[in-house]
Amino acid sequence: SPRPRHGGAVGWGPMGAAWPPRGRGLLAESAYDSIASAVDRLGPRPRLSDLSRDKVLEAVSRDKKVRAGKVAFVLPTRIGKVVVEPDVQRPEMARALKVMAGREALMG
Repeated sequence: SPRPRHGGAVGWGPMGAAWPPRGRGLLAESAYDSIASAVDRLGPRPRLSDLSRDKVLEAVSRDKKVRAGKVAFVLPTRIGKVVVEPDVQRPEMARALKVMAGREALMG
Protein backbone atom coordinates (compact mmCIF):
# COMPACT_ATOMS: atom_id res chain seq x y z
CA SER A 1 0.00 0.00 0.00
CA PRO A 2 1.22 3.55 -0.66
CA ARG A 3 3.01 5.40 2.09
CA PRO A 4 1.31 8.70 2.98
CA ARG A 5 3.25 11.94 3.00
CA HIS A 6 4.04 13.22 6.47
CA GLY A 7 2.02 16.43 6.08
CA GLY A 8 -1.10 14.57 5.03
CA ALA A 9 -0.74 12.06 7.83
CA VAL A 10 -0.34 14.90 10.32
CA GLY A 11 -3.79 16.05 9.24
CA TRP A 12 -5.27 13.04 11.04
CA GLY A 13 -3.32 13.82 14.23
CA PRO A 14 -5.73 16.17 16.02
CA MET A 15 -8.60 13.76 15.51
CA GLY A 16 -6.55 10.78 16.65
CA ALA A 17 -5.31 12.67 19.71
CA ALA A 18 -8.85 13.74 20.60
CA TRP A 19 -10.28 10.23 20.76
CA PRO A 20 -8.46 8.85 23.87
CA PRO A 21 -9.60 11.71 26.13
CA ARG A 22 -13.09 11.43 24.61
CA GLY A 23 -13.10 7.73 25.41
CA ARG A 24 -11.82 8.42 28.93
CA GLY A 25 -14.54 11.00 29.54
CA LEU A 26 -12.01 13.87 29.72
CA LEU A 27 -13.22 15.63 26.55
CA ALA A 28 -16.83 16.54 25.88
CA GLU A 29 -18.48 15.04 22.83
CA SER A 30 -19.21 18.54 21.51
CA ALA A 31 -15.52 19.47 21.75
CA TYR A 32 -14.53 16.25 19.97
CA ASP A 33 -17.04 17.02 17.22
CA SER A 34 -15.62 20.56 16.88
CA ILE A 35 -12.08 19.20 16.54
CA ALA A 36 -13.13 16.54 14.03
CA SER A 37 -15.10 19.08 11.97
CA ALA A 38 -12.13 21.45 11.91
CA VAL A 39 -9.88 18.63 10.68
CA ASP A 40 -12.41 17.73 7.99
CA ARG A 41 -12.32 21.31 6.68
CA LEU A 42 -8.51 21.29 6.28
CA GLY A 43 -8.66 19.33 3.06
CA PRO A 44 -7.82 15.86 1.85
CA ARG A 45 -5.77 13.47 3.93
CA PRO A 46 -4.38 10.04 3.06
CA ARG A 47 -7.05 7.37 3.13
CA LEU A 48 -6.88 5.31 6.30
CA SER A 49 -8.43 2.41 4.43
CA ASP A 50 -5.23 2.28 2.34
CA LEU A 51 -3.09 1.78 5.46
CA SER A 52 -2.46 -1.24 7.65
CA ARG A 53 -3.66 -0.58 11.20
CA ASP A 54 -0.83 -2.72 12.58
CA LYS A 55 1.78 -0.78 10.60
CA VAL A 56 0.35 2.52 11.85
CA LEU A 57 0.47 1.32 15.46
CA GLU A 58 4.01 0.01 14.94
CA ALA A 59 5.10 3.38 13.52
CA VAL A 60 3.58 5.17 16.52
CA SER A 61 5.63 2.96 18.82
CA ARG A 62 8.80 4.24 17.08
CA ASP A 63 7.80 7.90 17.41
CA LYS A 64 10.35 10.36 18.78
CA LYS A 65 8.13 10.88 21.84
CA VAL A 66 8.53 7.29 23.06
CA ARG A 67 10.06 7.11 26.53
CA ALA A 68 10.60 3.82 28.38
CA GLY A 69 8.43 2.04 25.82
CA LYS A 70 5.50 4.44 26.23
CA VAL A 71 4.31 7.05 23.75
CA ALA A 72 3.60 10.47 25.21
CA PHE A 73 0.49 12.03 23.71
CA VAL A 74 -0.70 15.63 23.89
CA LEU A 75 -4.42 15.18 24.52
CA PRO A 76 -7.04 17.92 24.40
CA THR A 77 -9.33 18.14 27.42
CA ARG A 78 -11.27 21.11 26.02
CA ILE A 79 -10.75 23.60 23.20
CA GLY A 80 -7.53 25.46 24.04
CA LYS A 81 -6.41 23.12 26.86
CA VAL A 82 -4.30 19.98 26.67
CA VAL A 83 -2.55 17.52 28.97
CA VAL A 84 0.48 15.35 28.27
CA GLU A 85 -0.32 11.71 28.93
CA PRO A 86 2.44 9.11 28.91
CA ASP A 87 0.14 6.10 29.11
CA VAL A 88 -2.08 5.98 26.01
CA GLN A 89 -2.41 2.26 25.38
CA ARG A 90 -2.39 0.39 22.07
CA PRO A 91 -6.12 -0.54 22.36
CA GLU A 92 -6.98 3.18 22.72
CA MET A 93 -4.88 3.98 19.65
CA ALA A 94 -6.52 1.14 17.70
CA ARG A 95 -9.97 2.43 18.69
CA ALA A 96 -9.00 5.94 17.56
CA LEU A 97 -8.01 4.55 14.16
CA LYS A 98 -11.35 2.74 13.92
CA VAL A 99 -13.26 5.93 14.77
CA MET A 100 -11.26 7.91 12.18
CA ALA A 101 -11.86 5.22 9.54
CA GLY A 102 -15.58 5.46 10.28
CA ARG A 103 -15.46 9.21 9.81
CA GLU A 104 -13.55 8.74 6.55
CA ALA A 105 -16.30 6.40 5.32
CA LEU A 106 -18.95 9.01 6.14
CA MET A 107 -16.99 11.73 4.32
CA GLY A 108 -16.68 9.53 1.22
